Amino acid sequence: MVDDDSDDAELFNFALQEVQPGTTFVHYLQAEELLTELSCGNYPDLLVIDLNMPTITGLQCLRLLREGPYRRDLPVVILTCSERPSDIEACYDLGCNLYFTKPYSTEELKLMIERALQMRAV
Repeated sequence: MVDDDSDDAELFNFALQEVQPGTTFVHYLQAEELLTELSCGNYPDLLVIDLNMPTITGLQCLRLLREGPYRRDLPVVILTCSERPSDIEACYDLGCNLYFTKPYSTEELKLMIERALQMRAV
């Protein structure tokens, strides 16, 4: 997960462990950290990105993932506060698999995680 808000990441991990106990969760505060990890060949099964990030935004990160030297089949979920149609459209145009908006209840988050886990890279 790439999100500069540690509280959101903690909540996501809590819900993830409720849905699928024992799942490895890695949190990056900045997109640069993720891109460095991917450039070393370390790919997650699923990637969750917030749009509102410092330095490299979530949209820029998604563009780099889809147009750069990374695996283009990596499932990407956008999890953000933005409900702007232009953001939603841009993310889907760049190849995100799912787009969810915050805030959400824990139950909604669990349902979103279940749906996202069905797309995991194999």
